[in-house]
Amino acid sequence: MFIAIFVVAVVVSAFLDQQERRQRIELLVEYEHLGREMPKFPPKLPMLESLANVVLGCILLLIGSMGVITFIYVIRHAWTVVSKFENVPLETDFYATFIAGGLALMILGVKSVVANLKYRRNVQ
Repeated sequence: MFIAIFVVAVVVSAFLDQQERRQRIELLVEYEHLGREMPKFPPKLPMLESLANVVLGCILLLIGSMGVITFIYVIRHAWTVVSKFENVPLETDFYATFIAGGLALMILGVKSVVANLKYRRNVQ
């Protein structure tokens, strides 16, 4: 179920990115039609928030990875006790959510930092 949620989130994100590019192209055509130069758009996130996203993403990724590693270690060493029960759920969804959330925040943060640096270079 979690995989389906993440796949849908990626598809929606790609669709919204394409829609944003299309809108910017339409604006560029309108500005060219008027004979004016299109202004530079400021980034969506400020630089501090972008860096905070990268740091928080690293922390979530670390927590999720440590949880998965700990879970694998415990299952490997306690399988003789656990295998006596019939329906033992292998609950890795919680850790997978941390890993996926951390990766998403890191990607968002890096893209935003790059956008901030480009904007600063172009405006100044």
